[in-house]
Amino acid sequence: LMLLRLAADKVDPQFGYYVLTSAPAKHFFESRAKKAINQASLSKENISSYQILLPPLGEQRKIAAILSSVDEAIEKTQAVIDQVQVVKKGLMQELLTRGLPGRHKKFKQTEIGEVPESWEVVKLGDVTRVSSGGTPDRSNAEYWGGTIPWVKTGEVKYSGIVETEESITDLGLASSAAKILPRGTVVMAMYGQGLTRGRVGWLETEAATNQACAAIEALERIEVRFVYHLLTAQYDAIRTLGNEGSQKNLNLSLVKGIVVPVMGKVEQRQIAQIGDVLDERLRSERGKSDQLKSIKTALMSVLLTGELRVTP
Repeated sequence: LMLLRLAADKVDPQFGYYVLTSAPAKHFFESRAKKAINQASLSKENISSYQILLPPLGEQRKIAAILSSVDEAIEKTQAVIDQVQVVKKGLMQELLTRGLPGRHKKFKQTEIGEVPESWEVVKLGDVTRVSSGGTPDRSNAEYWGGTIPWVKTGEVKYSGIVETEESITDLGLASSAAKILPRGTVVMAMYGQGLTRGRVGWLETEAATNQACAAIEALERIEVRFVYHLLTAQYDAIRTLGNEGSQKNLNLSLVKGIVVPVMGKVEQRQIAQIGDVLDERLRSERGKSDQLKSIKTALMSVLLTGELRVTP
């Protein structure tokens, strides 16, 4: 940790903050950081050698005010996202244990808690088809770069999967455990660092997956969108199911054994629709946040380089 003292008569502190967190500054510091086994470090000389463009103090303050106003908008948007996530989590938990408001009068105790008397509690594998994919031989170029989207766990992010980083050929498909999955299939990440394990998404197009993804296809008794929202709501509980390895990975047996409530398909659809409405709000707010971040990046690029001058 290093404390930087900026000359108050020459540099506005907030302007200095934006300069030192800009893309050019990050690139400069990263390129000069000494790489150790577990971390990189910067010397006082490295930091002191970074040169900055310094407009008049009044212009610095104006630039800082513009960028801070964008930051404020980003923070407000994130606050909305956080609030919608809290509402969704609480509401879906209520819907998936008590059902639609006013619909049920009698309840029973089950292994997942109290649920409406008319509901069943079953294993996920009893009402869905659960499978995994595979990875074609990386050394064979004929297996890669085809027209078949190939999903990895890092691409499973509570959203529809349309495009993938990699694709495979028909030959690659035939040579591996990968298989074509239908549009709408729910995909769960069984392995992954950080928060990846246990996340779910769905296919917006036919695609294949690697062996670290569980593909969950709804059978006759259950709606696929209900399955998605059900597993999203159980994320924390699902992560505790991991095996005893260092990364507590999931496997097909554990995924199939997830205990879920099942009710009539009409009620399933209604619960799923409520979840979809909340997800659409989240997508909208996240889109706004991404747009604001892009605006900030563009503004920093022109304001901190002097390409665009502002009047104090």
